[in-house]
Amino acid sequence: TENLRDVIYANARYLATIAGMLLTGRPDTIAYKLARKEVYVKSANLSAAFQRMTSEPKSKQRKNKDVHKLVVLNHILSSYLANMTSLLTGKGIKLHPGHIRLIKRSITTLNETGKLLKGKNVDFATGVIPAATSPLTDDEKLLSEQLGFINKISSDIAKITAQYLQ
Repeated sequence: TENLRDVIYANARYLATIAGMLLTGRPDTIAYKLARKEVYVKSANLSAAFQRMTSEPKSKQRKNKDVHKLVVLNHILSSYLANMTSLLTGKGIKLHPGHIRLIKRSITTLNETGKLLKGKNVDFATGVIPAATSPLTDDEKLLSEQLGFINKISSDIAKITAQYLQ
């Protein structure tokens, strides 16, 4: 559970870092690279723990299907997060209130899941977000879709984690 807790925290922190960069419009490459590296390291640790688990005798293995699902979902989540950063490359993406709601919901879901595993919370403060004054651009619509996928994966991680802990 320690490896799972760590990777969930790392993914929530990665999302908060990316969202902060989108909010401010200023790329913080050092914070981004550190958050990304933490996700890679924690994901590798979770995968290694799963591999060790599968090499044990069947009688010692505990809920390996749930652990496998969590490994896969965390890889998918980190891949969506990495893909979202392609929108940071000078396209003038503006976060709309709907984007902020999806980001907050995903971070809250990951934080609550982390709490089940006795983990730390990731803080995400947005400040005041002005109401949307213009229709979404194609890139902003793409961001909405990606944030929707991230929210869905975060919810799936929460469900499988709850099953695993039962």
